[in-house]
Amino acid sequence: MNRPSAIIMRAIKTLIQSAIGAAASAALATIGTSATMGEVQWGVVASTAGLAAIVSLLMNVKANLPELENEAVDVEFKDGEE
Repeated sequence: MNRPSAIIMRAIKTLIQSAIGAAASAALATIGTSATMGEVQWGVVASTAGLAAIVSLLMNVKANLPELENEAVDVEFKDGEE
């Protein structure tokens, strides 16, 4: 059986790999819009790649978090409490 720390480390590794892949894809797409290497705006490439990495992390965290169930909670009050 896996220890919780090993599971967390594997999840973090997967998130980082996904973010790096998204950043690389975004960088390639941004560089590909330039006709020559001299026309590449490296600040825009870095910004786009960074944003893609952040979006990838957020989407993966959101997709893998368990949703809270909407269950009614029964609360019993003692006399005089509310």
